[in-house]
Amino acid sequence: SEEIGSLEEGLVEVENNLGILQARLSGDYSWLPADWKTQVQKGLTLSGEFKKQVGQGIEVVKLMPELLGLDGKQRDYMILFQNDSELRPTGGFIGSYGILSFKSGKLINLEIKDIYEADGQLKGHVEPPWEIKKHLGEANWFMRDANWKADFVKSAADIQWFLEKETGKKVNGVIGIDLAVARAMLKATGEIYVPDFKEKINEGNLYEQAEFYAETKFFPGSTQKASFLGALGKQLFEEIKSLDVEKRLTLVQSF
Repeated sequence: SEEIGSLEEGLVEVENNLGILQARLSGDYSWLPADWKTQVQKGLTLSGEFKKQVGQGIEVVKLMPELLGLDGKQRDYMILFQNDSELRPTGGFIGSYGILSFKSGKLINLEIKDIYEADGQLKGHVEPPWEIKKHLGEANWFMRDANWKADFVKSAADIQWFLEKETGKKVNGVIGIDLAVARAMLKATGEIYVPDFKEKINEGNLYEQAEFYAETKFFPGSTQKASFLGALGKQLFEEIKSLDVEKRLTLVQSF
């Protein structure tokens, strides 16, 4: 709680200083040489962009006590791993999902599962939207196709409904990420070694490796893809913990 308070105070101070800098750079500098004017204009643009990012950061920090369960109650979030190579309204086809859990400000669990494993547990028939019937040829509706509405909030509600019906699990929120986000994270952390699979993963080979473990030796009920993504995710968290300040800033900016 103290760290979050200090972080918010620091960000507010940075935001105020950037505002002062913008005001000073917005003055009359028509008398400057052309090269210098370009540099001042560039500084004004950059300070404006950074001030916007800091403002967004302040809003996130205000939510952190609730998001991280500082009241001692566990918070569970569903992460949708969306493949943007197969487009869907919220960013891509949901091939896998994760359950991310926090309690008292600590990350206590990250569990990743294959979407088909959950869909296989759905009992009864759920009538799909007519577009899914017509364009995808699906007679039933499952969680893997539940992100059909362009409004993420509405799709998230549908996905939470399917998750509860299929697995009995309730979550406090839904987070969607796609390959672009994953690549941006790996760009910030650098190459990651995943010991369980003896693989080196970077932003350049992430998609190919994920596809390899999704399709090679695949059979109904296979957990190979989920195991690979789970091992990568846990290793990624460990790498993020040890990042220096500059790389952490790069990571935050990428988000």
